[in-house]
Amino acid sequence: MTDSKTKEAISQYRGGVLMIGSLFWDPSEIRHNWRSRHLKPLETAIDVQIPIRYGRISKSRDDTFTMVFSKEIEGGESMGRGKFLEFHGNPKSPEELINEGLELIKAECNTTELNFSVFNWSWGTIGIGLNPKTAISDKSGFGPFIEHWSNQYGRRKPLDPDEYKVGQENRVITPSGILEIVWPRELTEIDYFITTLTKSGLTNYPSAEEIAKAMHDAKDRTYFENNVKYGILTFQDEQIETVFNDLSEPQS
Repeated sequence: MTDSKTKEAISQYRGGVLMIGSLFWDPSEIRHNWRSRHLKPLETAIDVQIPIRYGRISKSRDDTFTMVFSKEIEGGESMGRGKFLEFHGNPKSPEELINEGLELIKAECNTTELNFSVFNWSWGTIGIGLNPKTAISDKSGFGPFIEHWSNQYGRRKPLDPDEYKVGQENRVITPSGILEIVWPRELTEIDYFITTLTKSGLTNYPSAEEIAKAMHDAKDRTYFENNVKYGILTFQDEQIETVFNDLSEPQS
C-alpha cells in the first residue's frame, strides 16, 4: 500500500500516453474505447518531437514497416513527431499507474483480456519517460512510482534493452523500463508519460525505397497514410511518398 505522504506527492503529477502510430488513429472499438475512457480528447493532443522512424516488419500489416524508437536519429534533423495525450484522471498511486500500463497493453494488443500482468511480451514492451525536472525536485513521490513500475519487469522474462535497438546505436530503454530519450521540450508542464516500444528485429534500418516497396508489394499503405494524415511523421516520409508513387505509375 502507498502511504498518504507519497499519495499526496503523486497526485500532483501530470502524465499521459505518448503514441507513435495506430494507437492514436485506429478506429477499432477496443482502441477507441481505451482512448475515450483513459485519455483526454484527441483535439487536445500535443505534437512531440521524438526519435521515431519506420523500422519493424509487421506481419499483421502484410510485411510493411511500422514505427520504432531509434537513438541513432536523436537530437538531429531526422527526429520524428508523435502525439501526447494526457490522462483523463492522473494516477494517484503507483498501483493506479500500473493499471494504466496494463490498459495500454490491452489497447496495443487490441484485446480486452490479457493472460499476463507483466510489461514486456514477445514483440514489445511499454516504457516510462520521466521529466528530469520533476524527478530531481520531488524524489519522495517518484521513488515509489518507479519502484512499482520496475517491478513489473522480469517476472516472466527479463527485459533486454538490446532487443529494442538496431546495430551499435545506444539503447532506448533500461532493463527496468525507463525510457532513455531526451525529454521532449513540448512537454515542460508534464511530469511523465508511458509509451509502447516494439522490437525491430533488423540488422539495419530500412531505406525509404525499401519502405515504399514493401507498401507497394502489399498493396497497402494504410498505416503510412494515416500516420501522415494525423501528424505522426518521420524524416523519410516525403521520399517514401515519392518512391511509392513512382512504383505505382503504369509502365509504358
